[in-house]
Amino acid sequence: MSIKPVVTDAHQNEPKAAPKMWRSLEELLEKPDFQSMLNREFPSQAGEFTDPLSRRTFLSLMGASLALAGATGCRQPAGLIVPNIREAEGTQPGRPQYYATSMALGGYATPVLVKSYEGRPIKIEPNPQHPSLAGAPEGVSAGTDVFAQASVLGMYDPDREYPLNFEGNTTSWEDCQRGLKKSLTVLDKGNQGSAIRLVTGLVTSPTERDLIERFLKKYPGSRWHQHEPLASDNGLEGNTLAFGQALEAHPVLHDAAKKVRADVIVAIDTDLLNQGPGHLALVRQFGDLRDAASPESMTRLYAIEPTLSVTGTKADHRLAARPSAIPALVSHLAHLVGAAGGKPAAGLDAAEEKFLQVLASDLKEKSHDHTGKKLAKAESRAGHTVVVAGPRQPKEVHALVASINAKLGNAGKTVHYRAPLAGGRPLASDNSLAQLTEDMQAGRVKFLLVFDGNPAYSAPADVAFGQELLKLSGKKECTTAYMGLYQDETAIKSQWRIPQTHYLEQWGDLLAHDGRACLVQPLIAPLFSGHSAAELLAGLIVVESDPSKETKDAPIVERQGYDLVRRYWKSWFDQKRGATPELGKFKDFESFFRSAVHDGWVAGTSVAPADAKLNEGGLAGLALPAKLAGLEVVFAQDDTVYDGRFANNGWLLETPKPITKITWDNAAYVGYGTALKELKLDLKREKRGDKEYIAPAKSFGITGGEHGRAYVDVIELEVGGQKQMLPVWAQPGVADGVVVVQLGYGRTRAGRVGGMLVGEGKASPDKVGNGKSGDVVGVSCYTLRSKARLWSAPATAKVTGKSHLLACVQGHHSMEQDGRPVPLVRIGTLAENAKGPGWVEGEHAGEAHASEVPHGAPGHVHKEGEESHGEEKGRLPLTLLPAEHAPMAGYEYGKHVNRWGMVIDLNRCTGCSACVVACQSENNSPVVGKHEVSRGREMHWIRVDRYFQVNFEDLDKASEVRTYHQPVPCMQCENAPCEQVCPVAATVHSYDGLNDMVYNRCVGTRYCSNNCPYKVRRFNFLQYTDYTTPSMKLVNNPEVSVRTRGVMEKCTYCVQRIRHAEITAEKRAISQAETEKKGITREAQPKEAGKVQVRINDGEVVTACQGACPAGAIVFGDMNDPKSRIHKIKNNPATKGLNYSLLEGLNTFPRTTYLAGLRNPHPDLEAPANKG
Repeated sequence: MSIKPVVTDAHQNEPKAAPKMWRSLEELLEKPDFQSMLNREFPSQAGEFTDPLSRRTFLSLMGASLALAGATGCRQPAGLIVPNIREAEGTQPGRPQYYATSMALGGYATPVLVKSYEGRPIKIEPNPQHPSLAGAPEGVSAGTDVFAQASVLGMYDPDREYPLNFEGNTTSWEDCQRGLKKSLTVLDKGNQGSAIRLVTGLVTSPTERDLIERFLKKYPGSRWHQHEPLASDNGLEGNTLAFGQALEAHPVLHDAAKKVRADVIVAIDTDLLNQGPGHLALVRQFGDLRDAASPESMTRLYAIEPTLSVTGTKADHRLAARPSAIPALVSHLAHLVGAAGGKPAAGLDAAEEKFLQVLASDLKEKSHDHTGKKLAKAESRAGHTVVVAGPRQPKEVHALVASINAKLGNAGKTVHYRAPLAGGRPLASDNSLAQLTEDMQAGRVKFLLVFDGNPAYSAPADVAFGQELLKLSGKKECTTAYMGLYQDETAIKSQWRIPQTHYLEQWGDLLAHDGRACLVQPLIAPLFSGHSAAELLAGLIVVESDPSKETKDAPIVERQGYDLVRRYWKSWFDQKRGATPELGKFKDFESFFRSAVHDGWVAGTSVAPADAKLNEGGLAGLALPAKLAGLEVVFAQDDTVYDGRFANNGWLLETPKPITKITWDNAAYVGYGTALKELKLDLKREKRGDKEYIAPAKSFGITGGEHGRAYVDVIELEVGGQKQMLPVWAQPGVADGVVVVQLGYGRTRAGRVGGMLVGEGKASPDKVGNGKSGDVVGVSCYTLRSKARLWSAPATAKVTGKSHLLACVQGHHSMEQDGRPVPLVRIGTLAENAKGPGWVEGEHAGEAHASEVPHGAPGHVHKEGEESHGEEKGRLPLTLLPAEHAPMAGYEYGKHVNRWGMVIDLNRCTGCSACVVACQSENNSPVVGKHEVSRGREMHWIRVDRYFQVNFEDLDKASEVRTYHQPVPCMQCENAPCEQVCPVAATVHSYDGLNDMVYNRCVGTRYCSNNCPYKVRRFNFLQYTDYTTPSMKLVNNPEVSVRTRGVMEKCTYCVQRIRHAEITAEKRAISQAETEKKGITREAQPKEAGKVQVRINDGEVVTACQGACPAGAIVFGDMNDPKSRIHKIKNNPATKGLNYSLLEGLNTFPRTTYLAGLRNPHPDLEAPANKG
């Protein structure tokens, strides 16, 4: 079924052109309102303030105010200055320091460097020294994700749990340990050890695991339960079927030398480039294999998935399939490649059959070169492909994938198998929580200690853990305790509420995805009197004894986190020193431990791959799960709040999701086919008075114009008898019959940002803590999960007739293309690029259009022999003088100074938004809230535009949707339109050519924003910055001014980092000049010899977005430096032709440019209309 086009095509017999790229349906349909918005001088409602003061009145008052200000503005305010003459040890005022540590997410370590400013952590950076992130090409950052970047805000969150209390009464740490130990002793002496239970998330920390094992040994019969909402044991169980042992699969896209590399990657219902413990390493490796400078060796990516993922957007070919249909597709693929356990699948349609046939052939051998030309002799791909299955797929799929990889020779090369890093954890961890709940119901639990994780919120619907915890807390003979960061849904149902330290406040250790141990070190004393889980466990098992008589199994006497970590690794070092050659370089434990703390990881802890031999007999009778009828619901990890643990983080809540661009909410995502056939929605919409679209029971999940207000239908989704009402969002790329819901929302005890309902059922009153009533953000979909159906389940849905406002930014800040035939985001194929880079400038796309465009106008394509002045690149000389007397603007500018520029590689960018959060953290950008976002007032300095490429009539064909990402910061134009209209010179050029903002000059006319064709300027309509909360003042970067109401702001190329590097370079040059008795020069190309040049070396300035990008898509540097990476990219013959600017015809000469994206499709699957 196809959607009828709104306007019939009068040229049906003409060749079909490639689909248009678009961000919102208004743009695709070219609605009059959308065109009006693009052409309007100021957006509607842009002048609205909350007070009645008009701009004219404001300016008239300012005239008198400035006259009066002259009398007092020069007088120093009276007050006492008390200088601090003693500096903190190890610090230097104005000079930040960096410390290596690790953040835990899902139990695994994310290695990071933390920027500390005079003892205050303010920014997260990647740790390039960690082996799992090392080996990046020169100038490519190791990268982080959005969760690591936003974690520093979580440390300063005023809603964190504080103080430690028992049943609502404040108590001390010592009294807490004493009380808990007393309860444990009573049960232990009464032989009731089985009534003692621990609940944790996934634990990989060697120190914590050691302490837990000692706790279980000290209290015989006690049990340890684990609950990690997004963890899956399907892979372990599937590999157990395939190999006869529980093993974890770890894909490796290439090794350090690239001798082993995956030329074909198959992602089966997995977002391997955006989720999972090892995704940072995988996305960097993928970026290396998509290098535009080496098109002949570019990898090819296939994706089979029910919903559009970040990985799916980078796929060269994508097959949208229902979750329950994927096992049959994988079995058919295994059959085609000849892998054990594979069986032909019945009922495949022609498109699925062709997709799998071509995929199987491509996995076995290379039949075409990168230009699409068929090879005379096919080349074997043995050991150079990889197939990866996601955690949502059942164990049978993982077993078949293991069989396929074994057949293709990938095992031990592009996929490594290892024993579980969290060894000994129970399979089906949610069944462990269910068993605990049953024991609580039966009265078999008397002592319950829960560490973080919030299981009362995230437990499946048929596991009533929260209810039973509340009942248990009401019994005097029972003890319940919860240690966590927040006063969350589990905390309020517990007797003891114990504040936990943030990872930036504690000592600890973790395992990374590759098995290497990482150390966690504190950068600041606990802000909310918290303690670590290790310290609490140590206090509960300690027996005072002579430390000199301790053995490995002796009781622990240390109670401080530092001592506990040292104690564990001292014991490990003594045991492994002789058997591990890597430890031979350390003369003693002290040097070993100092090196580990400095580097952030422990030498000698790498885990060797297991010897995995396929058990073909175990796959012979493999029975696949049956395909479901009707709707299927898919439970997905949220890209901004994870499993709900970041629900009170404003930076993340306001970060647009990579695909939908929705903020501050979750929704039920459906494909257009499902919306039309199952939910009976249509495209008819009505308008409200304020030009927002609304149509109860008729809306389609499309945006309402420039302000991003989307009033959408609310549906009632029923799964296994559980019902939940959610807004519905029609999303291109979602398979028919699939409803995707994201977990982590609907928190009732998140905090004042993420939602707080005072009065909810609890064991202790609200008078202790930071409880404040606030709106709940989104809807909890954990209430739809069951322990038997954690990832997908049959469902029914009906439209309720109600509507809901979603704040979606996909229609914000749209750029007018000015009639050019080439799109803003430019993507071609390798075959097309092999003919030459002309396609980047529209030479092919504009041939039919060229006769309509006058010579010299933007979009005109020159014919052979026609005189050219560079018009096609927007390089028109704006002068009446002859060319020999009037050099083009921009060419001579900055010739003798640093000329900073940026290149964004669309081949590498995945749209993950790590750059957005990093920029917000670095530059003190405020959070404005859902209401302001819905009015188009978000304050992000960099946005990531998401484009779909599919015709309107094909919206319901999920497999044909192509998706592209384009980060858009300030272009730093050399001929900046914004500067020409500012009446007070608040935006000007610096001496090195940067387009700077002078905040104290800005009077808020917003002329600059209107005149910016790239729509990258942001205006403080209201007072968004929090000046009152003490802890929130600490998170601001002191090197960047905090803006106030009425001030315009934008990307500055992180000018504070540039100036810091200049000071360092100048000191270095002065020192050298004094030694050599020479002068210094600051010119990039010195006019006279004999002077020491003040040179900033390439890589000394790394912008916040560049440093955070895990794919290495952003390159920044001095374009005048021949040794810089950006200079090489712009002058490399392989990439020079791919380099382009946005809206070149406007003569703005932007310093931010793009490398056009390249696809690597298989010739047998590429649609004729889309071939080069």
